[in-house]
Amino acid sequence: MKILVNRRGIALVAALTLVTLSGIVVAALVASSVASQRAIRLGRSGATALSNAEYGVSTILAAPAAYQLATLPLGAPQHFDVLVAQTSTVSVDVAVTRLPHGVLWLVADAGVAGVDSGERRINLVARFPSVGPAPAAAIESRGDVSLAPGVTITTDTAGDADCAAGAGAPMVVTAPGATVAAPPGVKVETRAIAADSNSYFLTGPQRSMLGGAAVVTQVAGDTTIAGGTFDGLLFVDGALTISGPFVVTGLVVATGLIRTAAGGALNSTGAIVSAHAGPGPAFDLKTATIRFNPCVVAAVLRRVLPPRRVRDRSWAELF
Repeated sequence: MKILVNRRGIALVAALTLVTLSGIVVAALVASSVASQRAIRLGRSGATALSNAEYGVSTILAAPAAYQLATLPLGAPQHFDVLVAQTSTVSVDVAVTRLPHGVLWLVADAGVAGVDSGERRINLVARFPSVGPAPAAAIESRGDVSLAPGVTITTDTAGDADCAAGAGAPMVVTAPGATVAAPPGVKVETRAIAADSNSYFLTGPQRSMLGGAAVVTQVAGDTTIAGGTFDGLLFVDGALTISGPFVVTGLVVATGLIRTAAGGALNSTGAIVSAHAGPGPAFDLKTATIRFNPCVVAAVLRRVLPPRRVRDRSWAELF
């Protein structure tokens, strides 16, 4: 029996098969090319978002005063919009949370809008440099303290948990051996730390930190203040005499005697300290109203130097 084979039919089938296979190959190449191009565009979008998230946290850390990082409420994230120059497609939201011990947690979320959208999130931990210990009382003194009946001292127990004073906080802290003459009701404690130069910002590294800081006003030599207001850290390298109404918010540090002269009146919110160990008293106050607020002092100390990144404490989230 003979089988007749239609060679023209076989050729047609072979040709159609070849065309189909060629089409499949071409379609696969096109799909691969499209996928590759999209992957490249997505990679670029992700890289753009990542770099702009880094730009966002760097912008915040570079301007702590503008964003008031030192006075952020404890544990409550604050959101800031950072504008990226020369682009209108990238938005950066930076959330900053202040944690205890001068630590900041920054989270920058950057997104690139469009068909090939991308988003990246950077987490960063930073910390305010420690200038020195905060005063333990409204008045901290290395030497003797003389307070007339016209001096009133109170303690503000409100504030954030990392700085608020306890109800039993002392009003005056002195170094061992110092004497205190004060109105009734003024709670006095003796602590060894009050004899340490570090408590009065007298060490070389501390003086270097204070130098040039916008929040710090340094006066060389004995000075007299006839009145006015002050907010920040006042460092007097000598004796300080107040001869008029002087309102200060923050921290006052003197290496010599701090006194109020006739007609002088001190109104302080924060703390005042003197490193004067004698001869003579370190404090001689006739008229003063002092409200100890350690949170105000802590905020001033945080304002001295900008926060710095903590090494190996940053990470990125990829979407």
